[in-house]
Amino acid sequence: MQAQIIEKPGLSRSMRIAFWMIGSFLTGVVLWLGIFVKIAVAHSEPAIDNRFFESGKSYNDRFRSLEQGKASGLQIESNLHDGQSFTPGPINAAFQLKSAVPIETIDGNITLERAATSRDRQKIHIDSREFTTSINPGSGIWDLRLDYTVNGSLAVHRNIRITVH
Repeated sequence: MQAQIIEKPGLSRSMRIAFWMIGSFLTGVVLWLGIFVKIAVAHSEPAIDNRFFESGKSYNDRFRSLEQGKASGLQIESNLHDGQSFTPGPINAAFQLKSAVPIETIDGNITLERAATSRDRQKIHIDSREFTTSINPGSGIWDLRLDYTVNGSLAVHRNIRITVH
């Protein structure tokens, strides 16, 4: 009688190494994604306008007010022009409201902000036809949004994009 050698069934050494490598890689990917998500959530920005639903409901009123303002000859003139480039440092900005109708009340805002972020937003309130200020944006592309409401019902808007190198 001859003794038979019974081999233990299982994976070869090279297959075990391959499975350990694949498992280690997938574990690393899951950990990396977890860290990435944690960093993204910790540095997320809030919605630019938290009242977006209410703002959307008043869109038609705002549009109508802008159309009436345009028909009344309202316009904003400025020494800044769309696409203008500046070097870093203070920028003198002058704005003038032109109107074909008598102006009794003025309420306006200048908003200076970088596109798609609210971190560096600056707001200036205006209550006169002519306004001069000094702005000091950092390097990058900036939007100057000018919004005036005249006599309570007429509106005018102007957007100026500037670049600071």
